[in-house]
Formats: sequence, C-alpha cells, structure tokens
Amino acid sequence: MRPAGAPLPGDGPSGAGSGPTEAGADDESRLRVVFVLAGVELFGGVKVVLQLADLLRGRGHRVVVAAPAPAPSWYSLGADYLELPALEAEHLPAADLYVGTFYTTLAPARDAASARGATAVHLCQGFEGALSHNRGEHPLIDQAYRLPLPALTVSEHLTRLIEERFRRPARRIRQPVDPAFRPLLPRRERPTSPARILITGAWEFYLKGVDVALAAVRRLRREGLECQVVRLSQWPLCDAERKLEPSSEFHHHLRPSEVPELLRGCDLLLAPSWPVEGFGLPVLEAFASGVPVVASDIPSFREFAAPAAALLPHDDEAGFAREAARLLRDPQHWRSRRDAGLAVAADYGPDAAAEALVAGLRWARSTTTRRDPAPVGD
Repeated sequence: MRPAGAPLPGDGPSGAGSGPTEAGADDESRLRVVFVLAGVELFGGVKVVLQLADLLRGRGHRVVVAAPAPAPSWYSLGADYLELPALEAEHLPAADLYVGTFYTTLAPARDAASARGATAVHLCQGFEGALSHNRGEHPLIDQAYRLPLPALTVSEHLTRLIEERFRRPARRIRQPVDPAFRPLLPRRERPTSPARILITGAWEFYLKGVDVALAAVRRLRREGLECQVVRLSQWPLCDAERKLEPSSEFHHHLRPSEVPELLRGCDLLLAPSWPVEGFGLPVLEAFASGVPVVASDIPSFREFAAPAAALLPHDDEAGFAREAARLLRDPQHWRSRRDAGLAVAADYGPDAAAEALVAGLRWARSTTTRRDPAPVGD
C-alpha cells in the first residue's frame, strides 16, 4: 500500500518500474496510469478495473489503483493499491493518465490531471443516469458526464451515448476474459441430467432480471424438465427470492477465482438483463466456459452475443423458458450454441484486451477535447 501523494513506481532516479517490462518497451513508451475507484465492493465493474490494471502492469506500465477504502480482500491485485483518505485530486499520485471509473470519480481525475499537465479519461462500463434507484443523483451524473473528458467504453451503444448526448469523444475497448474461464475437458456431448441452470446477480439489483430468470425456471419445472438452479450473487439470499422459486445452490460473495469452476460445471446461463446493462460480462464468461446462454435482446448483448446466444425481450419469461427447454432437450443444438460461444470468447482474450486498452489510453492522450475543463457545477 502506498501513502497518499506518493509517486508512481519507477518515478525514482533510475526510472525502473516495479512490474515486469513489456517486450520492446522503454521508459518513454511506458504509461503511468492511476485508476480511480469510488469503492472496491465485489461488483463486476470493479473486477474489470482491477483486471485492466493488472493487464497494464503485466506489460510494463506503471499502474496504481486508488480508492477511499482498504484494498479489496476478494481479489489478488498485482498492481499497486493506494487507499485514499478522501476522494480528492490532491491525494492522487503523479501520473500521465487518470482514469475515472464512476461518475463521482470523474471530477477528481480531471482535477488531478489539470494540476499536473496530465490526461483524464472516463472508463464507462454503464450509464449511471439510466438507472431508476438513483434518480436523486441524476443531475449530478449529468454534470459529471458533461465534463469534457475522452471516454473509453465497453460497448458501442455507450460510445454513441457519450458522443451524441454529451458531445464527447469516445472509443470502445475490449472487456477482458480471465483465462481461468475455460470449458470442461473432455467436452461433453450433451447437458447433464438434471440440467444445471446458472442465474447470476443480486435479486435486489433489478437490472439483472433475476425474477424473470427464476420465473422461467418455474415454467420449465412445471413442464416436466428436471433442472437445478445455481444462483450466484453478491449478497445473501433474501426472503423475496426464496418465496419465488427455490434454488438448488446459492453462492454469495464468491471470490472471482472461485467462479470459473462453478460456471463450467453448469449447462446453461439465463441472463435477462434490462436494456440499461452496460456490457454483461457473465455472458462472455459463460461463452468462454463452454456454457450456452439465453439472454435478453438488448444493445449490449446484440453487439457481441448475437452469434451465439438466443436473444429475447428481457421480460419474456415464457420465451426464456421455451429457449432454455429447446437447448436442454436438443444435444445437437446445445453443442452448436456452445461452440459458437467459444468462438465469440476467443476474441476477448487478455492480449486483445490489453492491446485495445493501451491503444485507447494513447488515443485519449492525443485527443483534443471540445472545450477546456471546468469544475463540476460551473
């Protein structure tokens, strides 16, 4: 852990970084990057930031993850971690790029960059202003999104949103898939019996559509298809979920390192996320694990999942049950969808994600924004 305001690794007289060096890279080509998080709770978006930080570090760049919270106990971070006394620019170390990862981190990233002649970047994994539970924050979200920062997004629909609504330059990068997500070997010829159906996300986080997925399973069971429900959630089982449809297994707050084994032991993922979903990493991780998917027909899934997943309206529980039954009762169709998913996931390996991220960060440094930065509220 680093004291607030300390320089990044490699800022001493020798200029040598603390991490491994990217092949062919010299000191001038290495980036000094600070990822600014609002917190380090176990959520997919936080996990992605930590993965991206480690990908950069593994290629010789100097990376710090900074947040106003102790280092996450659920992730083994290779990059340096800085616990901030407060989410303010003065506590951030010197860097070439400050990457804001949530709307509350954009102003501190901008201010730190302005004070040091550096670049601030917005890493957007989803538009916070599209959610309904935080309506009181929408004016603040709108203000933050109007800061003239270049943005790196995980989906083209987010790129369009930032370019068209907020008039900012934006560029899509690739989500990383941990190599630990891989299929069972030898590959199975058919689903197991009873089939194991995975449903991810907390019941309370409505945009994941857990209620629709469980209702679809209830239909399957009423139609005579024997199946087990495997639930994976950040939070413990709540009474409302328990009353809707019982799960065979309920896992909560698993470390990311424990998830790949659980996932590849399943036969199907149901992902009825709402249209506000920024990307939907569990779908991609299921593809990489050789697990077929039935998902919602929403912008983020259409971009990458359409070649491999059955896509339906997010609230169509009957449709989800119908497509799930088709997959689980037809081994040839199940194998076809599994192989298509593996082909999609092959384009999202760590090397491709790292290359896209480095290219995006260098693009951000070279991008001229439309107007000079102004403090939030001006």
